[in-house]
Amino acid sequence: MMLQQGIILLLFTVISYSSENEIMPHEKTIKAFLSKPVTLQCHFPGVKVSWESTNNIYLFSYLECRKAFPHVTQNKLFEGVKSNCSRKQKVTFLTLPSITKEHDNIQIKCNRPGSSSHLIFLIKVIKNEIVPHVTTIKAFLSKPVTLQCNFPGVKVSWESTNNIYLFSYLECRKAFPHVTQNKLFEGIKSNCSRRQKVTFLTFPSITKEHDNIQIKCNRPESSSHLIFLIKVINFPTVQVNSVNVKIGEQATLKCNVEDSTNFQIASLKWTQKIFGHQIEGHVSNETQLIFNNTSWRDTGNWTCTIMVTANQKTQIIKGSGILSASGVPIVDHLENVIEAEESQSKTVKCFIYSYSQKIHVEWLHNNHLKEGVILSQSNRQATVVNETVQLPGYIAQLELKNIREKDFGKYTLYVHNKEGVSNATFILRNAVTANNVLIIGITCAVIVLILVTLIICCFWYFSIRKIPSVTEKREYSSSTKTSSLENYWNNKVLSDSTKLSSIKYIRDFNKDEFISENDEPIYAEIGYIDMDRAKALKATQNEYLSPKSVNSLKRIQNEGTIDRKSTENVYLNPLSVNSLKHAQNEALIG
Repeated sequence: MMLQQGIILLLFTVISYSSENEIMPHEKTIKAFLSKPVTLQCHFPGVKVSWESTNNIYLFSYLECRKAFPHVTQNKLFEGVKSNCSRKQKVTFLTLPSITKEHDNIQIKCNRPGSSSHLIFLIKVIKNEIVPHVTTIKAFLSKPVTLQCNFPGVKVSWESTNNIYLFSYLECRKAFPHVTQNKLFEGIKSNCSRRQKVTFLTFPSITKEHDNIQIKCNRPESSSHLIFLIKVINFPTVQVNSVNVKIGEQATLKCNVEDSTNFQIASLKWTQKIFGHQIEGHVSNETQLIFNNTSWRDTGNWTCTIMVTANQKTQIIKGSGILSASGVPIVDHLENVIEAEESQSKTVKCFIYSYSQKIHVEWLHNNHLKEGVILSQSNRQATVVNETVQLPGYIAQLELKNIREKDFGKYTLYVHNKEGVSNATFILRNAVTANNVLIIGITCAVIVLILVTLIICCFWYFSIRKIPSVTEKREYSSSTKTSSLENYWNNKVLSDSTKLSSIKYIRDFNKDEFISENDEPIYAEIGYIDMDRAKALKATQNEYLSPKSVNSLKRIQNEGTIDRKSTENVYLNPLSVNSLKHAQNEALIG
């Protein structure tokens, strides 16, 4: 009796315990997107469960882990479903690989074995799926490009639209950067923060194969993603045509910019490289150069440089062309005079411009052909004084060794090509002789300068001696005609050697000075005198002035204004001075 009561009590306890732990079915709605996977999580942790659809289609159970995995079914709705089989053979979630429209309103049931407890998932297919935003990225050839994902602070993954896996936040746990055998994605990099968040992806170098590739940034456990469409843009190319014209004709160089649709030309300039020099800014912002009268100095390698901009990026592109001109040869860089000393060696060089590559060179010394001429030439390129010349030309050089006196003189260079002939000359001069001539010239110039200075000083000195003093001017300021005296004294024979050409102040007649007969004859040039200066008239000592002579002197005073220029050299005996002095003391006659 007691045993029966115990069994009944145990059964009641088990039934009571089962009734208390019985979980009523719970329905959970799952929103699923078309073509996307969905995972159902069963809320019986630590309990062996099985999965089936509400239409009793068997899916998975914990017993399935013992068999082939994943489960194979002929129902297309559940093809490829997966679940987890732990070591304890516990199935806790179920994954449907791709949702279709037929999955809409299907119920998936998670059963707890040996119990009526189960969990029902109602799948609701969302037909209006959010269309991902596509961002076009313009990438330039051979340049890096970085894609920035617009999910800040969220763990994201990257992949290409052709399902090539690139990066995810899990990649940070592995070797970094990610290694792939696809050449399109070699060397790509991303950032791994401390929280393993990948926010951007960088391509080191863009190639033509990257054009129109889509890179997708996925947000885990969400259908939200961002697609980047890469558009590869090639920089425009620059081409410059090469032109050959004749000297003096018009030439045009054109700068052709191709594939510039996506670019804006910020600047354009032409540069010429000739004789090793770069001439910048010859013409700006012009796509063509026009030479109305082409000279050989216009020839050379011309470069057109443009700066293009696109999407705030700048690139400098260049193109080159050659302007050449044909005509008779032109000789340049030949000095007119070259100096050298005897026993020296000299090398004379010059540049010959000739578009024609066949030329003939001759050196003549004093119209005689000079032997031993060396012609150094380069095909369409020459070197002048260690500077590169990028145009057709040659170097002609004449080597003169152990120079002698006979080597000095005039040298002429003749250059022939199919267009004609030209020539140039230079003079080889003895440096020592030239220096001597210079010294002689300087010496002669100094001597001439000294002589001129001496002559000027002499003229100045004698001009000072000729100027009379104030007293002399007062004594001889008056003048009169001396017609009577002139006739008298002109009859006397005078020696040319005793004549004086300058006026002399003889003596001061106011003083009582004795004049001896032995005194030398005195000559004077009689000028303008008056009666007060009658004493200056020269007469012989033995003759006293007669009244007639005094009257003549007075007449001279009165008539002096008629002719102030009557002057003669008058012979005066020294004794005549006393007569003049005596006449001064007498009363005036008439």
